[in-house]
Amino acid sequence: MGYSLLLFLSNIIFSIKVVHNDLSLRNIILTELRESGISKYHVFPSYQEKERIIERIKEKHKDRIEWIEMTRDGVRYVINVEERIEDHDKKDNSLQNIVAKKKGIIKKIEARSGEVVKRTNDYVNKGDIIISGNITKKEKIKAQTRADGVVYAETWYISKVNIPLKYKNEKYSGRSKYILKLYFFDKNIPLFCFYKNYEDIDIFNIKHHLFPIGISISKRKEKKITSYIYDIKSAEEEALNKTSLNIEKDLNEDEYIISKKVLKKIRKNSTIYIEVFVRVYENITKKETLIEMTEEDYKKQEEE
Repeated sequence: MGYSLLLFLSNIIFSIKVVHNDLSLRNIILTELRESGISKYHVFPSYQEKERIIERIKEKHKDRIEWIEMTRDGVRYVINVEERIEDHDKKDNSLQNIVAKKKGIIKKIEARSGEVVKRTNDYVNKGDIIISGNITKKEKIKAQTRADGVVYAETWYISKVNIPLKYKNEKYSGRSKYILKLYFFDKNIPLFCFYKNYEDIDIFNIKHHLFPIGISISKRKEKKITSYIYDIKSAEEEALNKTSLNIEKDLNEDEYIISKKVLKKIRKNSTIYIEVFVRVYENITKKETLIEMTEEDYKKQEEE
């Protein structure tokens, strides 16, 4: 029975690792594997089934994925994936303007082509042209091109955060153990694990509806529970921290928060409602198609 149990466990997937730097690509692979029945605590597929899954994923995401390899490492699956590199040699020569994708105060313009029609510290609304594809002279269009460049601006956000005065936080400590549990009627008896706070994840169990006893193997993960009691000042600090985390997760490496401050706060019962104003240095570049002028259009503006 012990040998059979060991053999069974050796064919169970206990972890899956996708090797790639792109988080979105890793998530695609993990989602596809789950839909194919490959996830933690499931049985390893056969070689033929594995190859069929690989081909299906490659076909479904052929514009994104070049190559996949699934390697078994003990009770772990290691997925190596290579992203398909697009051909960037095909140059797009279509006409366009660079416009603002949101309102803000321009802080930096990096123009590669086109005519810059706004300047640093100019206020712009959403859709305003910043780098024009129309090349003008004496207020008349002399030529058209594909405007290209990057624009950074100071933008603004209002964040509303609710902070309970009493707060309990639960998180995993990182410690875990595989434990044996005995079932007797409606009770379970864990053996050799004494975490105070924990969560059990059943791997497999043996029960029979005719007998009031059973046995299971579970992964017990320790939890740490921390209680917080906020005053007004600490609640403000927590609101500012939460606002920063919420905004920064959507910012790129070249974008950052300039400043943040509490606008107003209201206390109702056991909760504080806080409104935070945030100034952000952000890329507001947006490409907009430019309509090509005809010979008649050029003649018409000359006549005017």
